[in-house]
Formats: sequence, C-alpha cells, structure tokens
Amino acid sequence: GYLLKGASGGQADVNGEFMFTVQEAFKIENGKVGTPLRGVTISGKAFEVLATVDAVSDKFEWGLGGGMCGKGQPARVDAGGACVRCVATVGGR
Repeated sequence: GYLLKGASGGQADVNGEFMFTVQEAFKIENGKVGTPLRGVTISGKAFEVLATVDAVSDKFEWGLGGGMCGKGQPARVDAGGACVRCVATVGGR
C-alpha cells in the first residue's frame, strides 16, 4: 500500500472521474511508512473509490490550502479531512 498526502493540480469530471498529482507519497513497508516516492498521481472514479473505503482515521486535519476550482469559479476545493484507506489507481516511481 501507499500513504498519500495532499493533492496539487489535476481534474475531476462531472462523471466522477478524477486524476490528481500527489504532494507527498510513501510506500508502506511491513506496516510502517517507508520509501518516499516522487511523481505520483492518483486516479479513479469517485463513487467506485469511495465504495472501497474500509477504514477511516479518528484524526481530522483541517487546512485550507490554495485549492480553487480550475474553471475560474470562486469555489474552494480543499479543506482537509480524515485519512481513509481505499483502493484507487496509483502511478509514479
């Protein structure tokens, strides 16, 4: 598995498909945070990925970053949340 933190750049379509670059990524090795990775992206279909959530942390991180809708609309698209364990497509090296 992987520990992924923060998204930057990417897109989400009205059909629920998404793709984002991950700011920080680490391989989970023997149950511990291991090797850092670079150039990682995450993609999938939102409702399919949400259906695979099987764990949610009790820690909630609140942080309004600079994420705004990329279509020129004044809509915030980030605010933080809990960590979740789910299945999605991860790419990178």
